[in-house]
Formats: sequence, C-alpha cells, structure tokens
Amino acid sequence: MRAFSLPEQGIALAWKRFVEEGDLVGNAVRDVIAASWRRCRKAGVNPYGGKGPCLPSSRLKARRESNTTLIRLARPFMEDLLEVVGDGFIVIVTDSEGYLLEVLGDPEVLARTSELNFVPGARWIEETVGTNAIGTSLKVKAPLQVWAEEHYCRLHHPWTCSAAPITGPEGKIIGVLNMTGPCNAVHAHTLGMVMAAARA
Repeated sequence: MRAFSLPEQGIALAWKRFVEEGDLVGNAVRDVIAASWRRCRKAGVNPYGGKGPCLPSSRLKARRESNTTLIRLARPFMEDLLEVVGDGFIVIVTDSEGYLLEVLGDPEVLARTSELNFVPGARWIEETVGTNAIGTSLKVKAPLQVWAEEHYCRLHHPWTCSAAPITGPEGKIIGVLNMTGPCNAVHAHTLGMVMAAARA
C-alpha cells in the first residue's frame, strides 16, 4: 500500500467545488477519496451534516454483547495505541457494520467528538456520515487515513482518522480499529500503528 502523504492544500477548494457543483478537477483529491465523494453524492449524504445516527441503549447493549470477544481482544491494543500517541487522540473499535462499540482516549477529544455523535452505538458508514476512515475502510476493505477536507461532511474537517479492518481467522472483516485526532496532529505513522494493531 502506498504510504500516506498529506493532501495538497487545494483539497479545501476541491471539496467546495464538488459539493456545490459536483465537479472534480485537477489532482488535489486522491482516487480513493474521489470515488467515496461520488458515492456519497449519489447516496444523497448532506455535506453540511455528519452526525452519526445512534442506536437506542438496549440495542447497543445487545450489539456489544454479540461482540464481547472482539471488544475484549481489542481493548489492550487500544490502550497501547493511546499510550504511544499520548494526549489528543481517541481510539475506537467498531463491528463489521460500522457501529461504534468502544471509544477510549483523551477526555477533551471525547467531549468534542460526542457533539458529532461519535459515540458507542453510532453507525459510522459512508451512507450515514459521508467519507470517513471507518466507513470508507469498510467499503474498500483496506486501511485508510482520511484527513481534514477529505471528509465529505464539513463537520468532520477539523479531524483526521486512521482506520484498518480487523479480520477473523477466515479472512472475513469482523470490525474496524480507528484512531481519531485533530487534523493538525496527523502523521503518516499513525496509520501504520493502527494497521499493526488491527493485524495483531
């Protein structure tokens, strides 16, 4: 997989033109992001929205119970990731359908992302919240880092997210491991750490 590099500064202008006119010109937008934007536009995702729909508590409890093993195995790796990166990040594990099961990390970041419903029980897929590392990673079945204006929804532009699918013994995706933080804290190594943890 090609190493992640920061997108060109033209990404903000490319996003504005795309959501207003539906046009993609130049090379400011990576192919994987451009394809996702097109899917989002076709699905009618509101680029000025971006708050994840949440399950009622009873359904979240049932979903967590059906993924007990995944949560139990993922949690030590989530804690290790947070210890390495320090403050300013949160780490998330989802199930195979993009529902957030467990969210750990910096209390300030948790408070800010909760305003987006980036909380346990929310479904973070392209069809509900646009281009994002979790949902787009599930869609393309590959690790992905999404930075600032690469997100389809404007509410997500302050953030960067790095996600990698977690596969079971038979190679089927059983969940996603994701790390999220402010976009000015992005680093190419973040995705590598998440990929390694997801593989483990």
